Amino acid sequence: MDLSFKQIGMQMASGLGPRVVHSACFSALGYFAFETARLAILHQYLEHKEKELSKINVAPA
Repeated sequence: MDLSFKQIGMQMASGLGPRVVHSACFSALGYFAFETARLAILHQYLEHKEKELSKINVAPA
């Protein structure tokens, strides 16, 4: 079997498109999940801090 470099390159790249699309889709889903979790944690933290600060009574100057 005598294959040229061009034929070998074409065979190696033949399924590249679907793999790139698959990888990009799962990367986008992972990024979305990470950012959603990060924002939810930040929101809970800020609510907790706001409750703590509202308990502190500061005397007017």
